[in-house]
Amino acid sequence: MIRTLHIALAGLACTVLGLAQGESDLRTPPKSPLLTLLEADLARSTARAADPSLSEEQRATANARSERMGKILAAPKNYRAQILLGEIVDKDGHKTLERTAWRADSEYVYPASTVKLCGVVAALERVNDYRRRIAPEFSENTPIAFHPLKRGGSLLADDPDNLDGGKITVAHAIREVLLVSDNDSFNRLYEFCGQDWINDSMWRAGISSARIAHRLSIQMSTAENKRTPIVELRLPSGALLVEQRSGTKDLSLNSVPEVYVGERHMQGENKVGGPMSFFYKNRIGLYDLQTLLARIVRPDLEFEGAAFDISEAQRALVIEALKTYPGDSQNPRYDRTKFPDDYAKFFLPGLTRVIPKAELELSGKVGLGYGFALDTSYVLDKRSGRGFFLVAAIYADSDGTVNDEKYDYESVALPWLADVAEIVASDVLARAK
Repeated sequence: MIRTLHIALAGLACTVLGLAQGESDLRTPPKSPLLTLLEADLARSTARAADPSLSEEQRATANARSERMGKILAAPKNYRAQILLGEIVDKDGHKTLERTAWRADSEYVYPASTVKLCGVVAALERVNDYRRRIAPEFSENTPIAFHPLKRGGSLLADDPDNLDGGKITVAHAIREVLLVSDNDSFNRLYEFCGQDWINDSMWRAGISSARIAHRLSIQMSTAENKRTPIVELRLPSGALLVEQRSGTKDLSLNSVPEVYVGERHMQGENKVGGPMSFFYKNRIGLYDLQTLLARIVRPDLEFEGAAFDISEAQRALVIEALKTYPGDSQNPRYDRTKFPDDYAKFFLPGLTRVIPKAELELSGKVGLGYGFALDTSYVLDKRSGRGFFLVAAIYADSDGTVNDEKYDYESVALPWLADVAEIVASDVLARAK
């Protein structure tokens, strides 16, 4: 026993010596290049805020940017601030993404409307599944209807925003989801697919962090969200009913860090002490969110997992909706004064400081909810043909009360996302020259 103890102590001494010499296995991880860029921007903004040669307005803008960035960098965990850059590289004839991360997936981020991308892909895969198995004449342009889940409800078949017939179709719902992030249209895709199908669709493609557990902007229990209604496929030959379904999967966030958010939260009209649990909320990590978009807009890139089961025509439908500004859409039509170009493109204001808008192609999806703001986008500079993927997320709720609809979107979250896009684009495009 004494000899064993001596051996153990000798091993401990070697371990301590190794630590003192900086062995790599326990060494502090290298600093993210993205953090270096953010710190450099903070220094520049601070200097500009004190530059007497600038106008008062310019100094005020620089000061606001400096204060915002300084607070976030001083406490990034509190803001759940995360960034992931994906640059396209060719390795021995195989194109893939080379990723650079700052805090990506360090803690839970509520994905809000970014999960609608999951619904879009899953719905098109469901269309193709039905066409192969039960309805050869069915397509994403075929009218569909939803029978009520509860007694006394109404059949849902009409979409007055669809200028081509006024009926609900998968294709039109996809456009509404991607152009202006319409919640009702996402919920239709969710119900068309069924909860299990959406998650299986993502998992087959290797997007393993996805947990699509609920509809959006509707108060329903976990059990209610598992149920989806009878769907009627209105085929040229007659109606075909798809039976009601119920999800079977455990979608709780058992192994996700920091799923409790805030200091207090609202339950109805009541303020409750303690953080809000997101244990049964939707989730997709930043790496997977970026991969999901990349699989859609750049099918030439290689990833683990199965390719999406969608046709090139279906892919073109999605890409066109992803990159179109709401005011440019012909069906549905949107008033540009109500839906400005940056309505569903949070990176846009920052990117246009680097790339002229006419030379910019921006394909992506944003999310906003419970104080979280996200953007996942593919940025293409049409002048050079240089493109990159960027996803960033932040939580901005200075009063600490979740679910009170009082968040710091305009003063913190959206300006920071725009600044991040500017900072990253400036660096990526400068290195490309």
